[in-house]
Amino acid sequence: MIIHTEDLDLFDQGVSAKVLLIEYLAYTKRWVTVAEFVQEIDLTKRTVEKYLHLVQEDIENFHQEEKIELLYDKKLGYFLQTNSLVYVEDFLLYQLQNTLSYRLMYGIFFETISSAIQFAHDNYTSESTVWRLTKEFRKKIQHYQLDIKKGSFQLVGEEGQVRQLLYSIMWLLFKGKTWPFPQVSQARVASIIEEIESVFGLKLSSFRRQNLAYYIAICIVRNQKGHTIQQKAVVFENTNNNPLFDLYEERIKNYFFEETWSKAESAFLFSVLLTRDECYSNEKVREQIYDFHERNQTDLYQSILFFEHELKAKANQLKFPQNNTHLLRDYIFSSHAFCQLFHGFRFSMNGYNYWDREQLKYPNLVRQLEEIINDLYIKTKNHLFLQRRFLIIRYLVMYASITELPQLEEKMTILLVTDLPIFEEKRLMLLLKKNYQNDYNMEIVTPDTVDNNNYQLIVSTSKVPQTSEKTVPNVIFDTELTKMDYAELDSLLWGLIKNR
Repeated sequence: MIIHTEDLDLFDQGVSAKVLLIEYLAYTKRWVTVAEFVQEIDLTKRTVEKYLHLVQEDIENFHQEEKIELLYDKKLGYFLQTNSLVYVEDFLLYQLQNTLSYRLMYGIFFETISSAIQFAHDNYTSESTVWRLTKEFRKKIQHYQLDIKKGSFQLVGEEGQVRQLLYSIMWLLFKGKTWPFPQVSQARVASIIEEIESVFGLKLSSFRRQNLAYYIAICIVRNQKGHTIQQKAVVFENTNNNPLFDLYEERIKNYFFEETWSKAESAFLFSVLLTRDECYSNEKVREQIYDFHERNQTDLYQSILFFEHELKAKANQLKFPQNNTHLLRDYIFSSHAFCQLFHGFRFSMNGYNYWDREQLKYPNLVRQLEEIINDLYIKTKNHLFLQRRFLIIRYLVMYASITELPQLEEKMTILLVTDLPIFEEKRLMLLLKKNYQNDYNMEIVTPDTVDNNNYQLIVSTSKVPQTSEKTVPNVIFDTELTKMDYAELDSLLWGLIKNR
């Protein structure tokens, strides 16, 4: 998924609907009927047709028809024709950036709205619409324990939360393709990043540099507006008498002479860096980080020990190999650091999340990971373990890097029926297993090995007769499975998962 569904909640319903329709077309890479849209995206037929028509108009206004085009066929439905998902992403960002919702959010975060009347006038809308959108935005940010002061456009809440949410939105919308902070010199931010790279022994890619640059720019702008960081106890614990932090602070402080920059601000930005696992890439710096936390037995360090102990105790139950857990420490450490610093966020620093949908495939694994997180909170009373939604997905990624995700799930059986030579049929079985082994706990059987008609899907070279007592989906292919066949299989398998 190009854009995280949860972030779409910050926009109005029409924009969200259009983005979901475009993303579904981009994801499936095939013709999609209105009926399928209705089933998969949970919109009414009338709504789907309305917004697909508007998408067509938006593409025309985008003036990039040679790069992206929405095709329509009365029988087949809709098809998004494009040479690259990059063009789809550009179009989606174009849509989001040109919404009144975005302009209002920008004005609230960066405090550029002098009055509702003036904002309404500048954006060719009514004052009542401005207040309505402000009220809706206010409801949405309360999830992050933020609010907007009634009758104004002033944000209220923990400054770290404001910066993280603002960063997520700005990166979601621009992804480094432009510099949306005219108040801040890019050269100045680049110099700060060079110092950070030097302290942490890093050589960041240009994309990661731009990603970090957004965060630093947001910190500068918010600080310039008089919104400063109040240091948390855990941040103080992680930075007090920390030689790496002291070196970092000494190197960057001269770049913040214009702001009311404080040690708390430096400590916050340092803590943000520790939520990024690339900052553990240099072995010497990595040892410095861990040595400090081990020596001081910080809450962060102890959370790692408790987690590793719990993982070891339940390794057999989780079918999790114990000998590779040390490879995960940087990722887990940075994940727990994030949960110490922020609350209410889903997955990462970026604001979009492939794993939102993927986790639904693994209910048994998710259930066991939830039990681990709950047990850890009961044992430690460490509030970072209250960030269950975030940690579940991080732990899923961790699990996937070491072993197969589907192994704890209910087995799904596919009946393969063909008139092909046995050698070719066996080859097809291998291809199917290879294609889906990391997604589903799948068994592929043939008519001579099937057990009491215990299967959920048929893949065959011609339609297989079925009894009225047992009817399952039947994918029919011709000699070789094509991309269209796999797309149909993907859709059916996903449907089976959802209906479990």
